[in-house]
Amino acid sequence: MHIDRDDSTAKFWLEQVSLSSSIGFSSKELRKLEVLVQENQAKLLEAWDGYFGNSGG
Repeated sequence: MHIDRDDSTAKFWLEQVSLSSSIGFSSKELRKLEVLVQENQAKLLEAWDGYFGNSGG
């Protein structure tokens, strides 16, 4: 999942929430973003599967 704001960007993996890469966000902002992704993981995965299709089998 990509999160963009102005010239800042972050990429989080959704299956097991973890930061993949980031440019421009502070450590404090990244911690807040990670918490938001964790709290909404199920909804984000559902939306991802709905948009891209579930390739699980």
